Amino acid sequence: MTARAQSRGGEGRRGHATSLSDAVSDPLREVTRVSPLECVAISLVVLVILCVGALAVAGSEERLAFLLYDDAYYYLGVAGHLAAGEGSTFDGVNPTNGYHPLWCGLLVLVMSMTRDPGTAVRLAAALWFLLAASAPLLLWWALRRRGSAAGALPAAALFGLQPFVALSLARPNGLETPLLALLLALFLGLFERAANHRWQVHKPSERDGHGGEPSARDAAAMSDLCTPPVVKVFLLWAAVGLVLGAVILARLDAGLLAVAAAVLLAWHGVTTWGQPGDRGAAVGATLSAVAGLTLGALVVAGPVLAWNEARFGAPMPVSGRVVAMSAAAQRSELGGALSLAHLKRRVGEGLVRLPLRAARTALGETGLSRRLWKSGMAGAALLLLACAGLVVRALRVRRLHGRLSGDALMLLAAYCVLHAGIYMAWLWTGGEARYRLYYFMPEFMLLAAAASAVAGPWLMKRLASTDVRTVAMALGFFLLTFHLSRGVSDTWRLYAAPAGAVAQSHVYGWIRRTLPPDAVLGARDAGKLGFFSGRPVVNLDGLANDQRFLAALRDSTVSDYIAASPIQYLLFGRPWVGEFDPARPWATPGLPPGVRGGARGVEGDVTVTKAVLPGQEDLPVTLARLALRPEITLREIPGAPDGWVVYRILRR
Repeated sequence: MTARAQSRGGEGRRGHATSLSDAVSDPLREVTRVSPLECVAISLVVLVILCVGALAVAGSEERLAFLLYDDAYYYLGVAGHLAAGEGSTFDGVNPTNGYHPLWCGLLVLVMSMTRDPGTAVRLAAALWFLLAASAPLLLWWALRRRGSAAGALPAAALFGLQPFVALSLARPNGLETPLLALLLALFLGLFERAANHRWQVHKPSERDGHGGEPSARDAAAMSDLCTPPVVKVFLLWAAVGLVLGAVILARLDAGLLAVAAAVLLAWHGVTTWGQPGDRGAAVGATLSAVAGLTLGALVVAGPVLAWNEARFGAPMPVSGRVVAMSAAAQRSELGGALSLAHLKRRVGEGLVRLPLRAARTALGETGLSRRLWKSGMAGAALLLLACAGLVVRALRVRRLHGRLSGDALMLLAAYCVLHAGIYMAWLWTGGEARYRLYYFMPEFMLLAAAASAVAGPWLMKRLASTDVRTVAMALGFFLLTFHLSRGVSDTWRLYAAPAGAVAQSHVYGWIRRTLPPDAVLGARDAGKLGFFSGRPVVNLDGLANDQRFLAALRDSTVSDYIAASPIQYLLFGRPWVGEFDPARPWATPGLPPGVRGGARGVEGDVTVTKAVLPGQEDLPVTLARLALRPEITLREIPGAPDGWVVYRILRR
């Protein structure tokens, strides 16, 4: 056997096992033993994340509540209704599927334990940090089979201890991000181990490779492998497909991972499986594997996708459809997908500002990050080329240990190409860019894994002494932990607040004290309002509503939707209402020409037309349309908390 074949784990021609004991080896077997020092290192990564979580959960309720994204409270609101047996709804009025189901399902358990908002937030945050601590552990396991400790440990630390990107421990979003990271890493590891499982290809009647009779152990193994390989291939990959289905339920755009996995598996099967010269066996095993993977994923994710389609008209949640609709509106504004204006916008948003924003966020507000941000297109191009070169180099390193078609990092790279490509080229609109960087958690995982695969082994070759390696590992861990601690400290200082129940303070307490218990409210960014106020709050940005509101957004008829709804009060941040005055709605800037009229009954009739462009119109225009309806009067309620404006809807 050649040295190259030996470097691929004892594989001979076309990846076949060279001995029977190898052929029946455990597919989950690690290449090298885990040392005590390695156990300590990965345990420290987990421990640091748990410590950050403990400080967040045990600290001020107000700080924790405002650290979590507003979208996190859509999950908690829906989970509360599900736990109470009231169905999939955020506001108790409209059904919704505006969430990723697996994280919401876990939060149902939280909401089943308590109905107190503050306690629920602490429990949900504790669960979030527990998952966040587990994600780097699974990533280490996934990469270690080919990368060993040098290629896996740094990846876990780089990915897990970032304060502002990846898991973003300094500003935990309270969303599905750590659950997706955990399951993604688990699937990557299982994919690599299943793809590199060595199947028996010899007949039981064959002698051993030296002309003698097979040993008793080999004979027993061969007897156990008499089942046709195609069946075993199918069963193994069906089991892996169950995990893939869970990844999709964690975040439904992970369906792109299923595409990448199926393509890579087909490539691996055709080029690796089957006896030499027997192309039919390879194709049969490949089809069986892809069918098993697909069926396993459909068993888990299929029912949810079918329910979404049957109940809401599309397999994707309405929250994702709002994002897609916003991107479609932007394309329409710019003259279509192939227009020069749209292509320039795509390059500017997806290939320049997005990478620069991600790098600046990861580095924090430093001189380097500010210079990088100011470098513009040249800096973005260098950054993207450096990232691509790093990934290619990492794949070349891992190629030394086996076929790339069965490699976890290769699968992650293929998934990220699809994922980043679709968002950059089609869906990304640039709004709330820093907050929505969590969309790109898989890309940050890829870069951490690639950097580890390249730098880890390179350093280990140059640090011959075990003591020097230990010192280097400790220094790297210290630097990452210091960066994390600074990020946590600086971020949490912005959210410092006195201890107290959030539900009894701010606008939430004012609502509880001022508005009737049966009042129905409407608001954009309605997550915290709906969760803490104790009142139904209809979401008016589409993220946690239904397909009827989605149609109203698309057609710019939100004012009609509000008028026909049971909403009695509207709450908005005062800056967002602009120059709208309920006493003079006709004077609102931005009203399209088709909306005319003055004081009702004095200067003429009111004609309400659709906006010229699709998508979500400006809030002042929506309010003006509503106030100009003959059966509606908007009246501002005095005494609202600072920064808020509250309108009562009076209907004739």
